[in-house]
Amino acid sequence: MWIIDVLADLESFASKNGLPLVADRMREAAVVATAEITSESEGPVGRVRLDADQTESLFAGSRICRQA
Repeated sequence: MWIIDVLADLESFASKNGLPLVADRMREAAVVATAEITSESEGPVGRVRLDADQTESLFAGSRICRQA
């Protein structure tokens, strides 16, 4: 999912450049994007809530985290 990689890149940049609120919003956006992508593949649109550990695992596979 390329959009998750883009959000991870933005989150990393924000974290490294003193923009903690932007970084938080990028993590939230990744959760929303994952929920929407998942719901499209599983049927009707629904709400999916991920906890902090699940959110972090989204970034674990991103390009930025693999480079670090």
